[in-house]
Amino acid sequence: MRLIQRKDAVLRNITATICLIISSWTFLPIDRDVAAESLDTPTEVAMSRTPGATMSIPRWKAFMHPENPQLLWLGMGTWGATSSHLVYSTDAGATWNLPNIFLTSTYTCDYHLSLAGDTHGNIYTVSPVGGDIEFARYNYPAQSSADREILEIVHSTGDNPRANIMIEPGNNRIWVFTRQGSIPSENVQYHYSDDGGDSWTSGTADPTGHDNVRIGSMPYIEGRPALVVAYLNSPMGFRYYLWDGDSFESNPDAQIYSGNLQNDRAFTHNTIGRRYFHLIFGLADGLYHYWKDYNNGTGDWKHIKIDSSDYTLGIDWETTCSVRGDELFLFYRKQMGPDTTTGEIIYRKWSQITQTWSSSVLVSTHPQNTANRHPNTVNEVSTSCEYIPVFWYCDLGGTDKQVWFSRIILEPTSAPGDTPDHRPEQWGLKQNHPNPFNAQTRIDFSTPSRTRVKIEIYDLLGRHIRTLADEEFPRGEFAVSWDGKDKLGRAAASGVYFCRMDMGAHQETRKMVLLK
Repeated sequence: MRLIQRKDAVLRNITATICLIISSWTFLPIDRDVAAESLDTPTEVAMSRTPGATMSIPRWKAFMHPENPQLLWLGMGTWGATSSHLVYSTDAGATWNLPNIFLTSTYTCDYHLSLAGDTHGNIYTVSPVGGDIEFARYNYPAQSSADREILEIVHSTGDNPRANIMIEPGNNRIWVFTRQGSIPSENVQYHYSDDGGDSWTSGTADPTGHDNVRIGSMPYIEGRPALVVAYLNSPMGFRYYLWDGDSFESNPDAQIYSGNLQNDRAFTHNTIGRRYFHLIFGLADGLYHYWKDYNNGTGDWKHIKIDSSDYTLGIDWETTCSVRGDELFLFYRKQMGPDTTTGEIIYRKWSQITQTWSSSVLVSTHPQNTANRHPNTVNEVSTSCEYIPVFWYCDLGGTDKQVWFSRIILEPTSAPGDTPDHRPEQWGLKQNHPNPFNAQTRIDFSTPSRTRVKIEIYDLLGRHIRTLADEEFPRGEFAVSWDGKDKLGRAAASGVYFCRMDMGAHQETRKMVLLK
C-alpha cells in the first residue's frame, strides 16, 4: 500500500482517529466547529434553472489539471440565462468563468452528463441527447467553444440511454460505458478509443443482461478500468468487473454486496493506490462503506455503517468522493429534519493507514445554503495538491438553484520556506521500520529540492517486485509503506528484499527483511 504524506500530518491523522471504532456498525455526530483540516467559506459559482440537475449518482463532473491544481472545470446541466454547460477557474476556485460552452449539440444539457480529463488537460464528456449518447472533446485549455474538436454519437438505440466516461491513466485511452433503459441486451456496453474519440471499439461489459442497472467506472489495478454495477430491485446488489486486456472479467471477489437495493441507486466509488477498492452507498436509512485490498481478486469485503438518519432514505444519500495519496475524501448529503430544506453537505476523511473515518464536518455553512443536494468533486488530486474541491446545489424552490463551491484545505506536502536553511539536514533514503517486519513497513525519505523520485522493491535475485513511488516531489520529508505484496497483489515470500530510491543523480538502497 502506498502512503505519501508529511510525517507530522500522518501523526496528526492517527491521533485524531485513534478513538474511532470501526469493527462494528457505527456512526458519528456532525462536528460544526472542528475539522482535521481547514474549510473554506462556500462561494457561489452560478445560478441554474435546471430542475433536478443531479451532480452525483455516481458520475464525476469536475476535473482538476493533474499538473496545475489552479485549473478546475465543472460540467453541469443547462445553467439557465448563461446557457453554459461548462465553467472553469484558473485560480483554484476563487473566481469562475462562464464562457458559453455547449457540451452537446443543443442548448440544453441533460443532468446525466459525465466528465473526465486526461493528463494533458483535455476535457471529455458524454451526455444523453434524445435517444443517443453524445461525446464531446475539448482540447486544452478548454476555455471556449473554439476548443471543441469532436462532437459525435457514441451509442444510439433510442431508449433512454445513460453513460459515464473515464480516462485510463498512462495511455489516455477513453472509456465510455452505456446502459440502455430496460433493454437487457444493451446493459452494459463498453466503448473505448485510442485516438481521442475519432474511432471506437465496442463490446459487452456485463454479461448478466439485467434490465435495471446503474453503472460507474474508475481506474483500478495497473490503471485498468473497473466497471461498478448496481442491480436494482434484485438480490444481486453490487458487483464489479475488471478489464483483462480483452474483456471485462468477474473475479472471485466480484460480488461486493449481496442484497436487494430496491431503487436505492446513490453510490460512489474510488481506489487508493490503484489497489484498495472503496464503495460507499445509501440503503434505506443508512450510509454504508465496503472496501478491500485487491489481493489478486480474492478475499472478503470489509464493511461498516458510516452514518444513519431518520430523515435521509435510500437515494437521498447522495455521495461523491476524491482520493489524495492514502486518503479518501467523502462528501454526502444528509437531511437533518423532516423538511428537505434541512439537507446539508457533510465531509469525512478515510485513512487507509489507520482504516478509520474522521468525524463528520459540515461543508454547507453559508447562510444561503439551504436544501443542499448533489455534491460532486474530482476523481483524484495529486499528492502535492493542497486542497480538495467540492461542489453542490442549493435548491431555492421551483427551478431556481445555486451551484456552490468550497475547498478542504490540506496540510502541505512540501517543507515550509523556500531557502536552503529549511532543507532536511540529512536527505535521502532512511532505513525502513519496523525491520524485520510482517504485515507492513514504513520507508521514510527526504528530498533537498523538487525532484522526481522512484522507490522500488527488488528481491535477492534482482527481480522487480513493486514500485512504491514514481513521481515528482517538492522539497521536504515524506514516507511510503510496503505491505509485503508484489505488483499483482500477491503476498511476497519471507526473505531479504532491497528498497531502492532513484533521484536521478542520487541513488540509495536499503536492505529489508520480511518475516511471515
